[in-house]
Amino acid sequence: MIEAILLSLIVAYVRKGNIRRLGELDLRHTWLIFAAAVFIGLLFIFTKYVPGMAFLGRLTSVSHLAAYLVALIVIVLNRRLPGMALVGLGAALNFAVISVNGGKMPVSYEAAKYANMEKALRNDLVRHCRIDENTRLAVLADVIPLKWPSFHPGVMSVGDIILDVGLFVLVQYGVCPRKRSVKELVGGADPAG
Repeated sequence: MIEAILLSLIVAYVRKGNIRRLGELDLRHTWLIFAAAVFIGLLFIFTKYVPGMAFLGRLTSVSHLAAYLVALIVIVLNRRLPGMALVGLGAALNFAVISVNGGKMPVSYEAAKYANMEKALRNDLVRHCRIDENTRLAVLADVIPLKWPSFHPGVMSVGDIILDVGLFVLVQYGVCPRKRSVKELVGGADPAG
């Protein structure tokens, strides 16, 4: 996701884009995503680093699914923006595979090993699990190793790639100059309509 946004910003710079225009995007209810992310982050920290809080680990799978639901709601509320349909499709694919695998994203150990991420996979079994014979929708799981040109190695899913393309389109729309409608130029009703 980070790579898609950074690549989009680089392309936008070449296209004479302005990052300040991102603030003009009419994104609605984004505070919900930040609230869900903070909740999951705190749950992860308490589960992993606070003695006696390991019992919260059972909530992690539920909160992972809840965070995706919140993100999907925000995406639907912002569906009119270019790229959001792809962001929604990618998030929905990820949600599907996570929901049928106990609230965890399955990861190919072979792909993680290829991307030098097998240790990270072993250390993050709160949100992830290894693909095995019981994994459902494995084709949608994290099976694509990302070694280069990534800024950090990882393993991606088909949903991640679709989501990244959508984010690229959204950032391009947000920062690059675009033709404005007559309605936007005059700040009111379209005089032609």
